[in-house]
Amino acid sequence: MKVKESTLGNLTKAQLIELLLKAERERDDALAELRATREELERKCRELEAQRERRSIERARLFGRKREDGNVVNEAESAASPAKAKGRPGRKPGSLSYDRAWCEANFDEVRHEYPEGVDPDDPGGLRPAGEDVTFEFDWVPGRLRVTKVVRHKYADRANGTMLSPISSNPLGKSPIKPSLAAAIMANKYMLGVPYYRQEQCNLLKGPAISRQTMAATQMRCTDILRPIWELLQGEVRSSGVAYADETTLKVIESPKSKCYVWVYCTGLYSNPVYVYDFRDGRGSENPQDFLKGFAGYLVSDAWGAYGLVPGVANCYCWAHARRNFYDIVKALPKEAVPESAAAKAVAMIDRLFRWERIFKELRFGPERIKKARNSRGYASMLLGIKAYLESFDSTEGSAMWKAKQYVLKRWDGFTAYLGDGRVEMSNNVSERAVKPFVIDRKNFLFSFTENGAESSAMYFSLQQTARANGLDPEKYVAKAIELAAFMNPEKDDYSALLPWNLSKEYDLS
Repeated sequence: MKVKESTLGNLTKAQLIELLLKAERERDDALAELRATREELERKCRELEAQRERRSIERARLFGRKREDGNVVNEAESAASPAKAKGRPGRKPGSLSYDRAWCEANFDEVRHEYPEGVDPDDPGGLRPAGEDVTFEFDWVPGRLRVTKVVRHKYADRANGTMLSPISSNPLGKSPIKPSLAAAIMANKYMLGVPYYRQEQCNLLKGPAISRQTMAATQMRCTDILRPIWELLQGEVRSSGVAYADETTLKVIESPKSKCYVWVYCTGLYSNPVYVYDFRDGRGSENPQDFLKGFAGYLVSDAWGAYGLVPGVANCYCWAHARRNFYDIVKALPKEAVPESAAAKAVAMIDRLFRWERIFKELRFGPERIKKARNSRGYASMLLGIKAYLESFDSTEGSAMWKAKQYVLKRWDGFTAYLGDGRVEMSNNVSERAVKPFVIDRKNFLFSFTENGAESSAMYFSLQQTARANGLDPEKYVAKAIELAAFMNPEKDDYSALLPWNLSKEYDLS
């Protein structure tokens, strides 16, 4: 709300206070609307994930083998040592290969390229010196489009200097254009179709685009997109409220028996960002490194590594606390449940969550949520949980004892969310963010190298962030590659390529 300076000078102190309070209420209402929008996007994303699980089964029937090979890997890593191609004419083993003979018989158009500044109708002191013929592949929804590219070379008549045209493909010498690169990555990471199955499908089988070519293209694309991934990290670090979780990933060439993909997300009151960060371990140095410079609230499942991140207020997930008690309830005979201490603990925690749902239904903004959480009635509910858990004994080492200690030993972390109304009671945001990667991990049982695992994490970050912002990830990634390929990471500002900015300039829905 803007007020002219001359007008402010005529207001009394009471009027100024009322004006300030009104501005704060309007800001709080706007943040409540933002949260509602974020939650609606989250709901749609969950629906998409459910559809994705169903479609992955259908794709398995369409794209090849009915039974998965137990040695499937994340093919991004195989680009470093591609297998030799066999039996296809015009295909060079170990290269960015495709079937040139097939392309000659099936191209859609021809494009001629000349050295910069050369007019083929009036070359002046230059003479033609041959030509190179290659093919490029675009993806038009539903089909592959093949372009025959004739690059004309010239020589200076005076000194013999050779001039060659520079490729207009953002991906350089790759036969794959950004539209197809985005499509094959989306097929793999959104629809669960590994590159070896895409290699066998009818659309790519004709030109014989190899899985090695697809893998090399992915590595090139994520190298181009890295500055955007780094900007997304900065968005998390500056958000004030972040959510974190992690999941395992086996990497064959890593000396560690288990590697991890860590997920960091912004909260519901800022641009939705999901950053997947590959690391070779689960130690505290990993979140410490990623969250360097972060000052705010970090919501997690109470894994000890998060508690060692300096300068943050650790908030622990009440859904995890509830789960420990609920698991006990599920194991009890039906007649024992009503009198169970675990059932009572679940009921008390559920009461807190019911209040959180009421705040959402009433469209409370962060300030009103904070005020309500710090009211006498809400505080008594929290203290009642603590008092109840302290009121009875349980056998040390038992499930009930562990469930109690999980909460009581971390009580400050379980109540830290009272300090800021933007903080959720649970870590559901990042837990939902982990699930899509876990689904994909079923398609590539392990990764081969750490570089490839990092490439997968980078692509996944852009895919999930685009989706959370209501964009078509395939369209977003294609446009981001197209624009970022001609930028300089050391000089150019990539912020215009962030999903919520790029969508203002292009239709990416």
